[in-house]
Amino acid sequence: MNTTAIRQQLHQYIEDADDNKIEAIFTILQTDMKASSSYTDEELKKFYDRREKYQQGNTTTYNAEEAHEYIRNSRNKA
Repeated sequence: MNTTAIRQQLHQYIEDADDNKIEAIFTILQTDMKASSSYTDEELKKFYDRREKYQQGNTTTYNAEEAHEYIRNSRNKA
């Protein structure tokens, strides 16, 4: 069974399951969900600092093509 089919079956099961089963499933998965999507306070601070600099126009941004060109040129100089 492929992942898409598994997801569909899980979605259907969750739609039809009683509240106790939903709470049990959530309890099992909750730890994993927090671990995979949480950031430290330091990481969040860096993110918001970078975002603020971008919004104020105090940082340089690059599109994908420019970034690839920069990397290629850096490799050639080394």
